[in-house]
Amino acid sequence: MAAHFSVRYFDVCCLFRTLCVTSLIIFLSLMFPMGSLRAEGLSDYCAPYAYGKVGSKPARKNYYEDVIKYKELASGVRYRGERNTPQVNSLGFKHGHEDNTQVIPPDPLEDVISNGKALALDINVSKVDVCAASISKLQALEPMESDKKYACALLMMDQDCLTSSAEQANIPDPQVPKRSLVIMSFYGKAFCTGMLLDEHTIITARHCFIRQSDGSVHKEFDVSGMPGFSVQTMDVKRRVVISKEAISALRMSGSFDIEKDPVKIPVETVKAMGALPLPKVIFKPAQAKQLLWVAGPFALLDQAMAMKNAYLNPSTPSSVDWQDSIRWSNSEAAQCRVEAVNKACIYHTCQTSEGYSGSPMISAVYADSTGANKIIEVVGVHSGTPGSIQGGGWPACATSSASFNASDYSAYNVGRNGGF
Repeated sequence: MAAHFSVRYFDVCCLFRTLCVTSLIIFLSLMFPMGSLRAEGLSDYCAPYAYGKVGSKPARKNYYEDVIKYKELASGVRYRGERNTPQVNSLGFKHGHEDNTQVIPPDPLEDVISNGKALALDINVSKVDVCAASISKLQALEPMESDKKYACALLMMDQDCLTSSAEQANIPDPQVPKRSLVIMSFYGKAFCTGMLLDEHTIITARHCFIRQSDGSVHKEFDVSGMPGFSVQTMDVKRRVVISKEAISALRMSGSFDIEKDPVKIPVETVKAMGALPLPKVIFKPAQAKQLLWVAGPFALLDQAMAMKNAYLNPSTPSSVDWQDSIRWSNSEAAQCRVEAVNKACIYHTCQTSEGYSGSPMISAVYADSTGANKIIEVVGVHSGTPGSIQGGGWPACATSSASFNASDYSAYNVGRNGGF
């Protein structure tokens, strides 16, 4: 009898403790939702810089509707510095600003095209406004390594404008392009993106390896063995080997423009256990208002995350690498789409940084009629910013037309139009 009572007493105590813990978890989840906890961590780290609470609206409502203002803002301040001003990027390389990529104020449309069909979107005005405010604060700062003020602004923009989920209306299975997308890095620091067309060929941007200004090879790829150089697929199931000779073959006799920027490079791949077949890649002409999917490692984001983690958890800071900095535009806050197509240039609204150079501009992912084989539609390859206004950029993308004014160009990023 005593033993039976003891067991029942033990059961009651366990049940009571379980109910207490469950109630506490529910209470905390209501009082401090996950978004708030993450925001508080960022707020704690960035408290001295008074960026405001995450999720707060900018002073002026409906910011994205004021077209003139957001384009003035975008053209006035670049993500990188003035042309021909030597500046070390996140790798420590001096690339001469030949991939002058920028973050841009969001300009969402309610009617876009996905998979060739009209698609109506329910735009979240509040998120658009918050993203615009975060971008304006980031653009006011010069990107610098180990700079806490810039790291805070970048983390805020990441939270308000970007996503790591890769989910989007035109990409039902984001794992498919991750099999083909490759990230190039030196000693773990990502600097460019590309795509496997098959097991022996990638497509990427020439300027990742070759100087746009004179056609010569960047010094990092002109040494035996190219120490520290690594190429992996985004799902980390394939290691890609690019030879020094293949890179040397990309040399030009002089400067080159965006028409010559996309390149196919012969490679060898080493597959890990469980690697799935590569999708078939098809090039399709771009259309205005077409949703895009452009991915890449956002420059200095991995370092900003590591700095925050070390501050919040000084005893056991979590490790961060290029995989943690892969981002897409948040479709609710910073829509990624084609704005216009003019000659060789696709003008797009996708948020990018220097690590996105060479990324394919994906318009759709789907299965063939059998359902067994996956297909990726690509409209072009991302290169950077248009024109030579404010320094840097691709001159071929700075010619005005009746349908698209040159003054509009600085508010967008550009990629090479068409197949190769």
